[in-house]
Amino acid sequence: MEKKISYLNRTFADYKEALIEMSEKYYPDLASSFDDASVAAWQIDVAADIADNLSYHIDRVYQETNIDSAREKSSLYSIARNNGVKIPGPKGSMAEVRISAILSDPDTEGPIIRRGTRFSSGSQEFELLSDVDFKEQFNDNGVSDRTIIPIVNTNGVRTGYNVSKLAIVTAGETKVYRKTISVSDVKPFMEVLLPIENIMNIESIIVVDGADSAVIPSYGAFYSNTCSGVTRFYEVDNLAQNECWMDAEVDGSGKVTSAYSGCVITKGEWKPITHKFITEYTDRGYMKVIFGSGNGESAPLSEASPFNIWQMSKILNNNNLGVLPKPNSTMFILYRVGGGTASNVARGAINRISYLNADFRNKNSVDSIMKTLSVSNTTPSISGKDMPSEKEIKYYIKYHKSAQNRCVTIKDYIDRILMLPPKYGTPFRVGVAEENNKIVIYLLGIDNEGKLDTSVPDLLVQNIKDYLKPFRMINDYVEIKPGKIVNLEFNVDAIIDKNYNNSDVVGKIIATIKEYMDINHHLMGEEIYVGDLEKEISKIDGVINLISLQIINKTGEGYSPTKVSQPTNEEGIIDLESTDWILYNDGDTMMEIKKPEEDIKVRIKER
Repeated sequence: MEKKISYLNRTFADYKEALIEMSEKYYPDLASSFDDASVAAWQIDVAADIADNLSYHIDRVYQETNIDSAREKSSLYSIARNNGVKIPGPKGSMAEVRISAILSDPDTEGPIIRRGTRFSSGSQEFELLSDVDFKEQFNDNGVSDRTIIPIVNTNGVRTGYNVSKLAIVTAGETKVYRKTISVSDVKPFMEVLLPIENIMNIESIIVVDGADSAVIPSYGAFYSNTCSGVTRFYEVDNLAQNECWMDAEVDGSGKVTSAYSGCVITKGEWKPITHKFITEYTDRGYMKVIFGSGNGESAPLSEASPFNIWQMSKILNNNNLGVLPKPNSTMFILYRVGGGTASNVARGAINRISYLNADFRNKNSVDSIMKTLSVSNTTPSISGKDMPSEKEIKYYIKYHKSAQNRCVTIKDYIDRILMLPPKYGTPFRVGVAEENNKIVIYLLGIDNEGKLDTSVPDLLVQNIKDYLKPFRMINDYVEIKPGKIVNLEFNVDAIIDKNYNNSDVVGKIIATIKEYMDINHHLMGEEIYVGDLEKEISKIDGVINLISLQIINKTGEGYSPTKVSQPTNEEGIIDLESTDWILYNDGDTMMEIKKPEEDIKVRIKER
């Protein structure tokens, strides 16, 4: 019989007992006593302690490979990487701010507040991420955000204008990290660890020729692709990604733009890239930048035949995983730091300009404008979040579904189109349907008044087609069409308590219908439950009873010609009883009250 102890023993006491039993059974002549003072007991204690320690470390090793029992943060980060989960960093809160100035003429004196301008709440810094032009009534997204209030003195003479613009600011601060790249630094999958905690994201990385470049490049240089002696690196999801979506240029003459829904969109395209990097956080909260493995140089193969040169270059000059920065150069990393839950501040807390980056159209009025320039956040800053806790990381790993990066289902197409950056013309609403073995995409925009718009410019259509190419299935034929708009009219009959002001109650009923039918609250093809709207109207103070709610499909001059798919009478009144008081939308259709001041009518009776 083999002389061994049970592998089920895990503790010091178990091992000691098993060793004593084995000694008494197989070696009775070597030791007659196992008292604490005996030599045999001492030797067994040593052996049991070694076995106990080995078992403990084996258990710990297994424990750290299991997501439920892992305790070390480094183990969780390792498990996350193995499962394809990218752990996010801290998030900066966002808030709407109103930037105001007193101007004598908004069109000739309106300054341009540039991105990079910082505002402060005292304890937190917030940064402007897009330019604010006081001369323009609309922002880059086609939304009217300028308010002009004339200033009149006691004599009734106009002395100027109080002009304000709305903008979005994000908590945090943009900084630049400089690193000289030596020959010893350049090696496959080179890593650069940024020596600062709480980094939210990398904005851009550029490499400048020369190891002695001490001058920090301008803000625009980090986003330019044409600066001489400067190489820009692009962040990708993984180093195997060989294309990046960016602005398209025609023969180097500039970008292609087009007007859409009151804003300007830019033509984009997928461009092959080899200068790329990925980022990841360490378990101590620092961000690490990882580059590829190629050197970006071609091997001298001029003596071989053209076909053999091509064959050998696939091995010798393989830059598919990205190229490394050149030695004897200087790297500049533009990154954002800050954020976290501490960046969530109250309304009105952001009230100081800590750093101003602005251009003034009238140089003679700079001092007077600077004295009146002010800022205040109109909303509390929200969404600030610290780095995920260990418990959150476990949930990230457990319930993470790796992005498939392909469009298989209809929902995949909708989600992918909505990921198109706004500057390339992201539509307001998207509907997708499968018709006759084709993927048909329906688009709707909004006009300058915030109303639905069916116009779809060719540039937007081309951008979406080009953007979907790497993601759509090879046998999917994609067609893009404008969506349809159904205009509605609401007629309400209600009994109102005579103790309430009639106009106030009627105003609340109209406001309730407008809020419920707000296009921002609905998607294309979404069903609308009229019963829920009736409940909201019935809850209004002063409404005793809702007698009837009639909905009419409005068509004709000034309205969309599209008709609802539900039964209607000659006057366009929708038969809600036949559809259980549900307004049905086709996948290419969206409903809207185009003229609320005319198309919401309320008749009342007092009691």
